[in-house]
Amino acid sequence: MDDNHELRDLEVQSPEHDREHLLGDNHEESPPIADQPPPPDKAPTQRVQPPSRHQQLRSRWRSIAWKAEVSSWIASASCFIALVIALRVFDGHPLPQLKFGITPSAIVQILSTLGEFFLEISYGAGVGQLKWLNALQKKPLADFHTIDEASRGAWGSVVLIASRRGGLVAALGAFITIVALGIGTFVQQALNYDTIYTASGGNALMPIAQYMNGVGSAPIDHGGTIDGVDSVLTSAPYLAFFNPPGTNFTATAHCSTGNCTWSSYQTLGFCNTCKNLTRQLKRDKIRIVPHKLTDEAYETNVYTLPNGFGLTGIQPGEMNNKVDFSITNGVVNVSTTIAPERWDSVAFPHNGSVLLSAFAVAAAPGTIPEQPDQTKFSPDEMVGDMYAAPVAFECMLQFCVRNMSAIFVNGTLRETVTSVWTNETQGLLPQYEHYTFRPPHSEEFRVLGTSKDSTADWLNFLLVGSAYSSDVDSLGFAASSDLMQIVRIAMNSSEAGFPDLMDNLANSLSLSLRSASYQPSPIHGKAFSPISHAVVTWEWLILPAFELVASLVFLVIVMMRTRKAGLVPWTNNILAVFFHGFDQRPVIHGVDESETAMEKESDGLLVQFQAREEGGRIVNVNS
Repeated sequence: MDDNHELRDLEVQSPEHDREHLLGDNHEESPPIADQPPPPDKAPTQRVQPPSRHQQLRSRWRSIAWKAEVSSWIASASCFIALVIALRVFDGHPLPQLKFGITPSAIVQILSTLGEFFLEISYGAGVGQLKWLNALQKKPLADFHTIDEASRGAWGSVVLIASRRGGLVAALGAFITIVALGIGTFVQQALNYDTIYTASGGNALMPIAQYMNGVGSAPIDHGGTIDGVDSVLTSAPYLAFFNPPGTNFTATAHCSTGNCTWSSYQTLGFCNTCKNLTRQLKRDKIRIVPHKLTDEAYETNVYTLPNGFGLTGIQPGEMNNKVDFSITNGVVNVSTTIAPERWDSVAFPHNGSVLLSAFAVAAAPGTIPEQPDQTKFSPDEMVGDMYAAPVAFECMLQFCVRNMSAIFVNGTLRETVTSVWTNETQGLLPQYEHYTFRPPHSEEFRVLGTSKDSTADWLNFLLVGSAYSSDVDSLGFAASSDLMQIVRIAMNSSEAGFPDLMDNLANSLSLSLRSASYQPSPIHGKAFSPISHAVVTWEWLILPAFELVASLVFLVIVMMRTRKAGLVPWTNNILAVFFHGFDQRPVIHGVDESETAMEKESDGLLVQFQAREEGGRIVNVNS
C-alpha cells in the first residue's frame, strides 16, 4: 500500500495542475504593492521623419539625366539673350563711362566667351554620347575612337567629317563644333563705333571781305611805291606764282573744337577767267636790219593777236665792241590791257567789272617758235619736232562776290567756292567813288575807285615782261623778272600753265583781302564736338544664333536616341569606359603598341555594346 502511494506521487501531473502551479495558489496572500520594485523604464521609440520637399526635389534633380547638358544650354542661351540686350542698349548711344574702365567691347567679349563655354559643354556631351549609341551596332573600334576625339575639339571633328564615320548625326555634331570657332569673332564684329559730331557752344569764326579801301602802298621798280594799294595784298602775287598750280588758299579761321562748319557765306574777292586765243594768232614774216647793217639783215616770224600784241622771233641784241651783236629768240611775252600800249581786250571787250586783262604769247610746251630760213645763222629751216607755233591766252581778273562754304575737320580747313557773282555792266566812276556789287538777296560790297586803279597799275607792273633764249635752237632762257621766269617754266611744262598761274593769283589776292583790318567782324559758324557712338550690325549675330539653335536640335536628337535605346547618358565620362569596357584586353598583333599601331588595329576590330545585368559591356564580336 505504501508502495502504491509512492507510485501515485510519481504520476505525471495534469495540465491544470501545472497551470495552477505556474499561476500560484489563489488563496495565498500577495505581497504588498509597495514592496514590489517598479518596472524598468523603456527606451523611447525613434520616429522616422519623412523627407522634406527640398530634399525630394534635390533627389529628383540628381536622378534626372542630361541635367548638366540641358543646364549648360540654358546658360548659353541666357548669355546670348544678355548679349542681345547689351547690344540693344549700346546701339546708337555714346560710349558709356563704366566703372573700373570697363568698355562695352569687354562686356560683349565676356558674354560671348561664357556663352561659348556653356554651349561647348552641351554639344560636346552630345557628340560623346554618340559613341555609345553607335556601339549598339557592330562597328569597328576605330569609329568609337573617332567619335570620342570629335567630342573633344575641332580637330577631331574635322577628322570625323573627313573619315565619314559615325553617321549624319555625328557629322552634324562635328559641324557644330567646327563652326563654333567663329562665334567670338562674329560677335566682336557686331559692335563698332562711329564718330558723330554734335553741336557745341564753341566758337567758329570765319573772316570775310566786304570792302576794298586801298589802305597802304605797294613797292615798284627802283624803290618806288604806288599808293592806294592794300598792304596786305603785296605778297599775294609771289605766293601765287611760287606755289604749285591749284594751291588751296584758305583763310585762317578760328574753331575752338577743331570741327566746325560754315554752310554759306559771301566774301568780296577776285575771279579769273581765261580763254585760249591760239587760233587767233596771225603769223607774219618780217625783215629786220640790225643796227642798220644791211648785209646782216634777216627774216623772222612775228605772231600777233587781233589787238596787235604778239611775240617776235629772232631779235638783235646790243653791239659787241661795234663789231658784232648777239641775238635773242623770244619765247614768252606778257602784257596787260592797261600797259602803256593800251592793248584792247580780245576775248572780254565789254566787261564792266574787269580789273585788268593779261595777255601771254609763248612757245608751246617743250618747243621753240617756228622761224623761217636763217641764212645768217643756219642753212636749215627752223622746223621739226622741236619747233612749233606758239600759244596765246587772255586772262581777265575782275572783282566778284564769292559764295562759299567751309568745313574745319581735325584742324584742317577746306573752303569751297559754290558760285560767283560779277557785275559786268559796271561803268567807269569818278576817282573817289565806289564800285558797288549787290548780289540778289545780299548785302552790298564796295571797292573804292582809287584802290581799283592803283591795284591795277601795281599788277600791271608785275605782270608785264618777257623771256627769251640766247640760242635759236636751245630751250634755255633768261627772263626780265622772277615772275616771268615762273611764267616761262609753267608755260613750257603745261598747256594750262598760264591759266593756272592766274587762278592762283586771283585766289591769293582774295585771301589776302580778307585779312585787312577794316573788314567786318568774322561770320559765325557751328562748332561741333566729336562723340563716339555704338553701331551694331545685327547680321553678325546670325552665326551665334544658328549655333544655339543647331546645338539644341542636336542635343534633343541624341537624348531621344539614348532614351529609345535604354542607355544611360555616359557621354564623355571616362569611368564608363573602365566599368563597361572590354572584359578581356584585345590583342595587338606584333610587338608594336604605339598609338599608330592601336589605331590601325582598331580598324579591323569589330565591337558591340551588349546589355548585361551589370549594365552592359563592349565585347569583341570578330569571332
